[in-house]
Amino acid sequence: MPNVRMFCKKCGAQIEDNAAFCGNCGAKMDETPVSVNAAAKSQVTVGSKDKSFGGKTIAIVLVAIVLFVAVIGIVRANKKINLNKYITVEFNGYETKGNATWIFDSDSFEKDYGKKLKLNEGKLRKELAVEGIDYDSVMSLGLADFSAMALLTESISGTLSQTKDLSNGDEITFVWDDRVEELNGYYNYKFKFSEMSFTVSDLEEIQTFDPFDGISITYTGIAPQGRAEISKQTSGEVYQYINYDMDKSSGLSNGDIITVTASYNYGDSLEDYTAENFGMIPSETTKTYKVDGLGKYISELEEISDTMLTAMQQQGVDVINARATEWRDEVKISTISYLGGYLLTAKNSDTYGDKNAFVLVFKVNVNVDCDDTDVHDKFSLYYPVTFHDLIQLEDGTVSVDLSDYRTMNDSFSKKYDFGSWWDTDVYFKGYEKLDSLFNKIVTANIEDYNYVSNVEDSVTE
Repeated sequence: MPNVRMFCKKCGAQIEDNAAFCGNCGAKMDETPVSVNAAAKSQVTVGSKDKSFGGKTIAIVLVAIVLFVAVIGIVRANKKINLNKYITVEFNGYETKGNATWIFDSDSFEKDYGKKLKLNEGKLRKELAVEGIDYDSVMSLGLADFSAMALLTESISGTLSQTKDLSNGDEITFVWDDRVEELNGYYNYKFKFSEMSFTVSDLEEIQTFDPFDGISITYTGIAPQGRAEISKQTSGEVYQYINYDMDKSSGLSNGDIITVTASYNYGDSLEDYTAENFGMIPSETTKTYKVDGLGKYISELEEISDTMLTAMQQQGVDVINARATEWRDEVKISTISYLGGYLLTAKNSDTYGDKNAFVLVFKVNVNVDCDDTDVHDKFSLYYPVTFHDLIQLEDGTVSVDLSDYRTMNDSFSKKYDFGSWWDTDVYFKGYEKLDSLFNKIVTANIEDYNYVSNVEDSVTE
């Protein structure tokens, strides 16, 4: 019996005798399959005039070959790899502070395509030649892994729309870099890829803590030159490496607002540090504080309490009486009257001099009597006693050092006949006129000090 082989009429594949379906394409063998004498087939060439085959048989064989080539072409055209299949995104950290990382599963990819993936060596040679690089020379040096897998893995790149501060349920996307598109043409496969979406999940719930529970702020000095200082009350555990900064710590007055910022000592995010090491995040990282408890330099006459004014007046009277003991017995004080005061306040609060000065003005009535020579005189002088750096405390009381006062060196003299061969000069500390006192105390300092006054010379002798 001739050696006859059976072929599928649909795809041209050889099939077993009496097979009901084609083992290659699955077509049902409900018609008589094509049969070809094997010996004859081996002798046939296109255009042969050999009489052992009829024209019909040759046509069937040609159709089978065309179909086979077409199938192979379809298979090659469909050689595509979906790169999305090998991208995963991992989430770690805590709720609201989660992190996302994308991973290309190169192990799975190599398992699937490691033996199938081939480089288009011709294209690669051409590309390197354009750059003046000889492909064979590079390969012989062994300086780089030019395997298809190595080059592909190095070329995979993309970006997540968000990688930090994530919460469960957030949607993020992975976008492939443009360079991935450039992979096509360098391999025996085409690559498919598209933007991918992922939902954040499995982040642990995180506790919060108040970083400002670990500090206290103290205020010292006198407004407007008060100072603020932070003291740590708790230095262990989560507070250990927290640093606190104030937006201003000097030049303070009561009522000023300062802002304190908590941060991690070593530059990283405080939230990241505490979340990673303690499973907690700060409830806030900035907090405002209102300055209080500072004394202030008095700037208004009304701020001087009656109690303090009385104390300064008494000190002034005592000073004047003490100076009068230096006079001759014929010269005596008859009355001392308080006329009011000048309050000088520094225009520049940073001055090293007095921040303020309160000048009490007294009118001193003087009697001069010498019966032996029938000398009798009455006159008035104006005497200033100055206290400086008057402070009003937070409770409204006024603080001043009563022992720290200034008088003046200016004086004037009068001549009297006290029975000597010549008239005697008697010197009096003070000013004969109130205007002279004002010019010396106020006008001379007007460049550096503002002033307010309640001095009234309404006292008669």
